[in-house]
Amino acid sequence: MGFNFHFGLPPILSWLVGLLFQLIVLGVLVVAAVAIVRRLKAAWRHGGMEPLPKEASRRALLDKGMPILSLRDGQQVGLAKDVILDMKSRSVVGFRARGRFFWHRRYLPFERVRGVGRDVITVDSASALLTAGEAPALAELARAKYLREDCEVVTEGGTKIGKMSWRNLWFDRETGQAAFILKAARVPIVSHVMDAASEVVSAVEPAGEWTPAPWGLEVRLPLTTVINTSRHLVIVNAEAESLVQQQAQEQMARTKEQAAQVWEKVKTSAREVWEKVSGKGKGVNG
Repeated sequence: MGFNFHFGLPPILSWLVGLLFQLIVLGVLVVAAVAIVRRLKAAWRHGGMEPLPKEASRRALLDKGMPILSLRDGQQVGLAKDVILDMKSRSVVGFRARGRFFWHRRYLPFERVRGVGRDVITVDSASALLTAGEAPALAELARAKYLREDCEVVTEGGTKIGKMSWRNLWFDRETGQAAFILKAARVPIVSHVMDAASEVVSAVEPAGEWTPAPWGLEVRLPLTTVINTSRHLVIVNAEAESLVQQQAQEQMARTKEQAAQVWEKVKTSAREVWEKVSGKGKGVNG
């Protein structure tokens, strides 16, 4: 009973290890190639710069602030530290800011902003920054900071659809219309399966507008869907629930389609490797 061993393993086991290794290498090469192509396409389209998204993040202001630049004299005249929300219009109506000296509290109306960029907020001049006396309505709105984390999101019909954080708000750079990120609740088993599939698919195909989270689906909902808020509770209308269901179904459909494409690629690659290995084996045994 003579068995040929390679590295201490029986031939069939050695072959399986070799096949698995080649598949892993192939997968790594595919992922690396896709990442390189994406970067090259972005650099080609935008001159080497990442495109500016339509919406800006509130968290960026809370974490490090954003300099306010005067276009008239080209100098920094303040630092924006947070947005000012108006829950009647469900939009950002200004910014809480500090003046050139740290003890000067200022308010910047949204209509006086020339641009909200990636690195700075531009204004015509330092006169755009107002005191509480000059902008009493804005100062009054600024007292409500909306900084609570892990707020339960409930529909007006009484269904819990997930959680949100007031810190994780986004607002339109031109209009100020605000949206929040809902971490939608999902069935645990489905969540794990979908997250695993999403990670595989996103490595090969663009993930689209949805972002897979470690425990659930993240959906961006307009602040206009909020009916009322209280401590650690946000009540939304039926539109929000409908949007969550719609985006969840769209995500499921995209993931199924993309997963099928990835599976076909994997089967094709495995078949090619199998034929290659089988051909080599026959040549050696013959």
